[in-house]
Amino acid sequence: MLTILALLFIASFALGLQKAFKNIRPIFRERGKINAERLGRLYESLAGVRVVKGYHAEAAEAKVFAAAWRVCSTMSSNRSPPSR
Repeated sequence: MLTILALLFIASFALGLQKAFKNIRPIFRERGKINAERLGRLYESLAGVRVVKGYHAEAAEAKVFAAAWRVCSTMSSNRSPPSR
């Protein structure tokens, strides 16, 4: 009897984890993509690969980086799963 209760608990725990990861996994994938894009731009800028052409282009680059930072920080503070 005790074995059956343990197996039922393990099965229900496994199902709960499967459901939770089904909701959490897309959030982390999206956040990873945003981080990769943001850090890629930062590394390119710091390495000097990106050539800023035109007048006031540096301000535009700063705005793009700041926007990506805001999106990433918003995602990290909003930990609720996406609504479907």
